[in-house]
Amino acid sequence: MRIKMVNRFMQHRIFISILWIVTVVFFFIIFLPLPGPINTGLDPSWQYAISYASSVKLAYGKDIIFTYGPLGYLIHGAVIDGNFWAITLFRCFIHFALFIVFVTELTKLYRSKKWINLSALILTIFLFYIFGAETDYAILFIFLIIIPYESSLNKKYHLVLYSLFMGAIAGFCLTTKFSLGICTIGSGILYYGGNIAGNIKQRKISVKYLYQLAVFTIVALWTTSIILDGLSKENASLVNYLKNYLTLSSGYSSAMSYAASQWEVAYALLQVILILFLLITTAKNKHNSIGYSACLAFVLWITFKHGFIRQDGHIVIFVKFIPLLVYLCLRNEVRLGRKMLFGHLVQHLTLLTLFIYLLVPSPFGQHLPNYLVSIKQIVSFTNFYNKLKFSLNLTKYKDIILKSSQENLSEMKLPSDVLKALQNKPLDIVPWEISLIPANNLTWQPRPVFQSYSAYTSSLDKINSESLVRNNPENILYHFSSIDKRHPFFDEPETFFNMFCNYHISSQFPDFISTEKLNQIIILERRKHSISSEAKKVNTFSMRWNEYTIVENRDKELVRAKIKIKYSMIGKMYKTLFRSPPVSINLTYADGQERSYRIIPENANNGVIISHLPRSSNEALRLFQGELPIQVKSFSFSNVNHFLYKPQIEGDLVSYRLLDSSIKQNKPLIDWFTLDNISFVSELANKYNGCVDNASKKHKIKHTNIISLNGWAVMQKPEQQKLIILITCDTDNTCLGMTETGDSRPDVSNYFKQSTYSNSGWSISLGAHALPKGVHDIKAWIYEVETNKAIPLNGVYKILIK
Repeated sequence: MRIKMVNRFMQHRIFISILWIVTVVFFFIIFLPLPGPINTGLDPSWQYAISYASSVKLAYGKDIIFTYGPLGYLIHGAVIDGNFWAITLFRCFIHFALFIVFVTELTKLYRSKKWINLSALILTIFLFYIFGAETDYAILFIFLIIIPYESSLNKKYHLVLYSLFMGAIAGFCLTTKFSLGICTIGSGILYYGGNIAGNIKQRKISVKYLYQLAVFTIVALWTTSIILDGLSKENASLVNYLKNYLTLSSGYSSAMSYAASQWEVAYALLQVILILFLLITTAKNKHNSIGYSACLAFVLWITFKHGFIRQDGHIVIFVKFIPLLVYLCLRNEVRLGRKMLFGHLVQHLTLLTLFIYLLVPSPFGQHLPNYLVSIKQIVSFTNFYNKLKFSLNLTKYKDIILKSSQENLSEMKLPSDVLKALQNKPLDIVPWEISLIPANNLTWQPRPVFQSYSAYTSSLDKINSESLVRNNPENILYHFSSIDKRHPFFDEPETFFNMFCNYHISSQFPDFISTEKLNQIIILERRKHSISSEAKKVNTFSMRWNEYTIVENRDKELVRAKIKIKYSMIGKMYKTLFRSPPVSINLTYADGQERSYRIIPENANNGVIISHLPRSSNEALRLFQGELPIQVKSFSFSNVNHFLYKPQIEGDLVSYRLLDSSIKQNKPLIDWFTLDNISFVSELANKYNGCVDNASKKHKIKHTNIISLNGWAVMQKPEQQKLIILITCDTDNTCLGMTETGDSRPDVSNYFKQSTYSNSGWSISLGAHALPKGVHDIKAWIYEVETNKAIPLNGVYKILIK
């Protein structure tokens, strides 16, 4: 009987072991991080760029300044000829290492019957893989889990060797993704420094911790330096690498900030506070846990910043790190009462987070992927079969990837005549679509900060500007676009000014060039001489928020504003710990239209072009063709939190005489500021037709926002000409602004079956601040210059200004 029971028990254990092995293998295969093909767009472009830069051994910190280092392509780089095996093997190795660490931890917890810790780790693993198991975060997971393993070592030289090993990992990380390197090096320094503090607290002096701290730091920096030198054509400078990358990181908090739900921030802060309480309690109760608690607190802060500086899809970074930090706190054996009620509270809050971000549609207003659908696709047998098939024949998979890359890049193929003209000529891409390079086999001569929106600070903009002047590429492929409602000229102000002065539209291709996926590409060619005269200071301005300053300039004169926006003491702390709220510049043009653009305080002091700012791609094209857009008459600044900035904004207006005699100034058809005694007709005349769009409902607008109006207007005859559109307010018809038809309106053309109506659209942006708070009726009129009459368009745009 006893023998039968033993046999059954052994069979049960064998069954459990087999089931455990099968489960581990299944999940290992389905989450295997096989690389994908090159794609097009903003993110895929920088992924190609870092792979290209590493393949030609550009010096990071000098030739290339980005958030990734010379080994960054291993983590997020694109697959190009020569790096497939390195990327695939590295990512699979990290995946394997993380699985080993997770399985080891799970096994120990199961055997010791620590069910709370076990459930916390299972939740950690689940969230990490469902929300995207990026290789950089996998490395950080491994680092945080294994760094306290040294406590099992007894001999001093073993401890020193272990700190040497961890320092080498941290130094390696610093050459992959800079933020990953900061996390690992910062965590290691705090860990060993905290151990020293714990010993001092116990009135002990242990030389081994000093050795460990010194060895860890020196080896980390030495490893970084060796890799930088070994992977660069020229000797790379560790000092320049750290300085420029720290500048890039510091500017990110301001330039890339994006705010969403305040409730989401509050919920995240609640989790941060609870975890900090766990860490502080642990540090108080166990003196040898001070270092590890400080290490975890540092990572908690970094992941909170990374998740909420750009409060969009980036928040999943914070969400998937919370369970790991909770688990590591609990693993540290914090004692908060016999039943660890506080630990249970944090655990339940983590489960609530899982429920919110997995099951609630658009949590906190976020438009996140449907992770439940992703789970079904990931755990499907089809995914398992495909991953297994490809992993057993990586050579074939490489061929598939390279073929897919060519198919994706074919969407960026330039016309044959353009391609022929650009072949073997050094050129640059502005602002970011680097995929044009591999798609057309072009000769790329990049600026160090190769995507314009990333030149967050004055020093980075200057580096780009100096590089552009020094390298002087023959051509630039330019696209009038930016991110986060910035004006494209504001991304890298000094660089763009040099580009405008030294480049003009290609004589061979004076109009837009298009690919299958990207339209309105402008091809610029190098001028023989700069068209800018020496700078002449016009005046110095000092203004408060929401006050307007007049821009005075003459024809064929360009004015730049060197703007000094300073943070208050609270603002500096807020930016360091969290993020900076956006700053906007509000522009009033000579035709009465207004625009509001985001501006970056950290690089605005380099001098943004203020007098002539195109409002569309067409105006940008005409600018490079030699026609200055309608002038800006005045500007002001606004923000959402005045406490974070000093009340006074200072700066200089600097003018430049344009020396090219062919340049002309585009002026409004009419100076609407001088219009007087207009005869406002009560009905739409038979010779015209048109209306205001979206006029059927009342629109609520904040007093600091922009009123955007659209519509269409045509003449009731086949021959069409541009019509002047006058915008007025309320019964006294106070003039607000003026625009003209010319926008594309295929819907109007199709409805009336008149091809001549295809450009009958109009649009205008006006500042709500010009109107008192309350309800207003906005009307649009066709203005006849000859008769000084205004003929009404159908529809009244009702607004409530709050």
